[in-house]
Amino acid sequence: MKSTYQREGIYAGLALLGMTCTMSAFAGQPVTCGDREAGSVFETNGASYLVVDDALIRDAENLDALKQGKIRFCTSQVANMSSLFAGDDFNQDISDWDTAQVTDMSSMFAGAAEFNQDLSDWNTALVKDMHSMFMGAHQFNGDVSHWNTANVTDMSSMFEDASAFNRNISHWNISKVTSLEKTFYQATRFNQNLRNWNTSGVTSMKMTFAGAVHFNGDISRWNTPRVTTMAGMFMDAHAFNQDIGFWNTFSLVDVKDMFRNAIRFDQDLGGWFTSRITDMRGMFAGAQRFNGRIGWWDVSRVVDMSDMFNGAKHFNRMIGFWDTSSLTAAANMFRDARRFDKPLLGWYTGNLTNTSFMFRGATSFNQYIGCWDTSALVSATGMFWGATRFNRFIGWWDTQNLQYASGMFAYATRFNQDISGWDISGLKRANSMFQEATSFNQDITGWDTSSLERVISMFEHASAFDQDLSGWDLSHVTAKYAQNFARFSAMTEEQLPVLPE
Repeated sequence: MKSTYQREGIYAGLALLGMTCTMSAFAGQPVTCGDREAGSVFETNGASYLVVDDALIRDAENLDALKQGKIRFCTSQVANMSSLFAGDDFNQDISDWDTAQVTDMSSMFAGAAEFNQDLSDWNTALVKDMHSMFMGAHQFNGDVSHWNTANVTDMSSMFEDASAFNRNISHWNISKVTSLEKTFYQATRFNQNLRNWNTSGVTSMKMTFAGAVHFNGDISRWNTPRVTTMAGMFMDAHAFNQDIGFWNTFSLVDVKDMFRNAIRFDQDLGGWFTSRITDMRGMFAGAQRFNGRIGWWDVSRVVDMSDMFNGAKHFNRMIGFWDTSSLTAAANMFRDARRFDKPLLGWYTGNLTNTSFMFRGATSFNQYIGCWDTSALVSATGMFWGATRFNRFIGWWDTQNLQYASGMFAYATRFNQDISGWDISGLKRANSMFQEATSFNQDITGWDTSSLERVISMFEHASAFDQDLSGWDLSHVTAKYAQNFARFSAMTEEQLPVLPE
């Protein structure tokens, strides 16, 4: 390796000769030096080149000289270029680099926000790792359409946050790629046809197009038999609405947030194989137009459907035959699903512990669910909050394990069913439970309230409620958590329980 003194001499000599090496005349002409000694300098094409290997290419002084245009690199002996310009403001012409021996380009330009040079003639035939290569390279929009990617196995985050990139890469060979996780995450301008990509070896498509707000490319022919996760794949992909109903989803396990906020997506996914899926949290949350037929999906292994249709304003399909025997959580499942009103009577709910806000704002829902097995239910917080049409009998529900029911019927303005038989002996929180439930006036004087700890606004503005609750035991409630208990209800002072002061 050249000494510091020798390198300084080289750079000084070049400066005296007036060589700044910033010309762009090198494009398309890779400079090779495989038979030269690492650290040596030679001249060609009117410029001086430093022969670098895996160590010299990372030397801070060498990189600084390259950046200032004092020297050019000959890279024929380099195999690893990972993170080379990561976080740097580098933007020099390196189109003449010989990359024929390079196997690793991961994170090479990650965070190089200014970089936008021609790399079109790079030889990438041996490269295996391109993960995060242009992540955060905000200016980069170079032509890489003819790159040989036949040996690449990892393209995760390759163009993540590459907000200017929008080039045709439809002919890339990605047959060995196993991960497309976050490949185009927040690549906000990218919108190309990737129909011919061979994705048969890919196992992860987690967040592949998440935040790619303009992407609506044809990917209908993708072969996805090995993919286990598509979690967040099209999250915030606001333009996407392609037919992917024929994808092979045989290995799919996780679809959490897959179409969250994919506001234009509305395709038929009825033929998907879903028998292995365990997590459907937020799958169609915010997918405002989605109303696809998914009624025959096998969801027997799904444990969590929380947020699944939260904000799916148009969804109103029959899903009453789903096997929900593994389901434990359905919090916010139909929240603000304003059109949904389909039977759910056949669902098995014996393992369901959390239905918090399940039908909050589901303003059309009024189906009979009185036979649900709620014996495992712990939290029903806000379950029917603002479900303004709901008024079905649920008096047979087993509530012996219920601990949290704050806001359960708040603003459910039509609800007025007999729930006097509920066992609420374990209930701890009932804040706003009947707040603004303006029709409710059932006899619940016999409830065992001895475990209640919080009853703030429990009957506030329950304008029809005038039952005698003077016998209720609220001995575990402190004054802080008893405020506005029955304010603006129809109850008289004599009907109020003893409240702490």
